[in-house]
Amino acid sequence: MNRRSLIALAFLVAPALSLASHAAERISLDGPEAVHDLYRFNKQGKGTWKQVMRGIETMQKNKVEFNVLCVLSQANVNKPKEVYRFFRSLGIEYLQYIPLSEFDAEGNPLPFTITPEQYGRFLCEIFDLWWPDRRKVRIRVFDNIAEALTVSPVLLERYLSEG
Repeated sequence: MNRRSLIALAFLVAPALSLASHAAERISLDGPEAVHDLYRFNKQGKGTWKQVMRGIETMQKNKVEFNVLCVLSQANVNKPKEVYRFFRSLGIEYLQYIPLSEFDAEGNPLPFTITPEQYGRFLCEIFDLWWPDRRKVRIRVFDNIAEALTVSPVLLERYLSEG
């Protein structure tokens, strides 16, 4: 089974799983400052990256486990290497990559929305970058895939037949 098949399988099975996060706190951070601040800003229109980084430093200093939620938009979906290396440089151990998908009233994707193809390419590139770090870094979608592959064949067949 190749990587693309594994990822497809995860999206079929993952909704049936209850995989708890390994970290209690969650922080939204979409990558380096220029990437993060493109769509994340406060009421005054200023980017929130510096505030988020102070929060991460405080949590790390106090040994609080946390999970980074990285929303994938047009700002970062074509930069998997830059995004992953940035998170690794911070010592981040728990990551979730969430595709941004928003549409207007007519059903047209908004400009920052990513395509399924972009999301798939991003995950494939992230997988290759992550594999050597797999014992040190947890990525939610890959945890879901691993869980899906360990589901008993009977439960998997039952789930797929009910879908």
